[in-house]
Amino acid sequence: MRHRTILFITIFIVLLVTLILFLRQEKVSSDKDYNDEMMDVTGPGTDTVSYGMYEPEGKLLDTLDIGFIKNNQINKVLSFSHYIDADRKYTLLLLANFKQIEFSADNHMPAKSYTFEMTKDQVITLQIKATLPKDVAEIAFIIVPEAKYHLKDNDIEIATGLQENYIMRYITKKASSNKFGSELHPTYKTDELTGEEIFMASGKMSNKVLYTSKSQMPVYLQLYNNGKEKMNYALVAFSENNQQKFNGKHVMYVSVENEKTNVYKIKLPKVKKENNFQIIAFPAPFDNSTKFEEVNFRGYSSIRTLIQP
Repeated sequence: MRHRTILFITIFIVLLVTLILFLRQEKVSSDKDYNDEMMDVTGPGTDTVSYGMYEPEGKLLDTLDIGFIKNNQINKVLSFSHYIDADRKYTLLLLANFKQIEFSADNHMPAKSYTFEMTKDQVITLQIKATLPKDVAEIAFIIVPEAKYHLKDNDIEIATGLQENYIMRYITKKASSNKFGSELHPTYKTDELTGEEIFMASGKMSNKVLYTSKSQMPVYLQLYNNGKEKMNYALVAFSENNQQKFNGKHVMYVSVENEKTNVYKIKLPKVKKENNFQIIAFPAPFDNSTKFEEVNFRGYSSIRTLIQP
């Protein structure tokens, strides 16, 4: 009888532990544990999206703080709410020190991008795992709407609707030791041209949207700093899901004086088939000081240009 009692207790403990592990696993994938909603701002009927990055147990990550890292490994949860009256595909990218790296989303095999589709008023959570470089000072998650949509007509409403990428930036403890200098010098400096933080055009002083361009053509990138202080930027370029070199580098660091526009001459990449091209400017890279707290969590995206062979 004593042996049966011990066996029963052992089986009960095993079942209890199994149940606890199951419930903990369920918590990671349960939408209700990750709430990034804003009352009277987001929700059904608001034509908005909302998103946030969390620790697995449900703690929302503070802006600019990546939270827990162990042996260069991160394990986070992305909550994403799509309150738009249309189906839409989104592509998730991850940058470490502004260079694209592989990650695993929703228990899929590691890859440099992950695409998911959302329907009206849908809310999802995705478990995100990644191995970060040892020297990483800043990481950025980028969510691109309809990354492979090719705009065939010069429709400014659609172009600006797809211009914005949803960006979350986080600083690590190694950020303060990351130093850089301006690597791309402007061909021209002027005052405000378009009012856009970042703008691509075919001419040095043009304010006409560059909807399409031929492969490897020279174009002009306008970068406008509307702040009261000189601003550093990290510039990265993407061709749909993939980071592209421009002017020979994956990342370009530049500086723009306050209330000025710098114009840079760049060369578009070579393509074998039509591809979207977009440049993102990250203000105040690696800087978590209060001086730039209004911009150092942002990223400014140019209107997409469709590159043709």
